[in-house]
Amino acid sequence: MRTLIIQLPLALPGSSLTYCHAVFDAEQGTAPLKKQWATANLLPLADRQTEVVALLPATVLSWHRVDLPPGLHKQASRLQSALQGLLEDRVLDDPVQLHMAMQPDWSSASRPWVAVCDRNWLGAHLQALEQAGLTV
Repeated sequence: MRTLIIQLPLALPGSSLTYCHAVFDAEQGTAPLKKQWATANLLPLADRQTEVVALLPATVLSWHRVDLPPGLHKQASRLQSALQGLLEDRVLDDPVQLHMAMQPDWSSASRPWVAVCDRNWLGAHLQALEQAGLTV
């Protein structure tokens, strides 16, 4: 299996914006990753056997521990609105303008972590990569 790792830059996407990226091929073992730079339309193509991963800069993320209401893991459809309410007083922006992602095992954690970033910034990068034929 192949993995294309793309580091998202701080700037918003544009025709001349370059992405730092590397390709890891599991069949080649643990060879060091070679960082390369390319605009979105010149990034390596990904086939069905290639996983595409985006890395976000630490400076665009904020991390928060939350106390989720009991039983919320059984009602995942209410998760986003619950997070917006829980984090409303802790974030500087309107929670509706933010993308919130839970840690992988959030339903079994007593106080799970939530990563928060600007929804428009992230969406713009994901859209630019989609237009280049890459699904993250």
